[in-house]
Amino acid sequence: MKKPDKTENKKFLYSIGEVASMFNLKESTLRYWEKEFTQLKPQKYSGERKYTQQDIETVRKIHYLLKVKKLTIKGAKAEMKRRHSNILKNYYLYEELQAIKKKLLWLKKIIEENA
Repeated sequence: MKKPDKTENKKFLYSIGEVASMFNLKESTLRYWEKEFTQLKPQKYSGERKYTQQDIETVRKIHYLLKVKKLTIKGAKAEMKRRHSNILKNYYLYEELQAIKKKLLWLKKIIEENA
């Protein structure tokens, strides 16, 4: 997932399905995270969850802690309380490094094919 571009035209509210798709998660996972993380509280309109950009950033933090750093729920909760502001910075750094790694592997393959 790339760092959001501040100039992109963004929707104001997203459905649970749209957010789940952004992070390759099941909707039930997002509902579970809502119960576990007090920071994640999407609004409900006519019984449907609607996520704001702030909610999506919270999901991004939780996703990074649980899926990338492989923390437990308990560990992720503690991390959210302890270093709330650095989590997204680390997430974007991780994403940039993954992109660089992908490019380097591609270059390695090209070099090996031409050697």
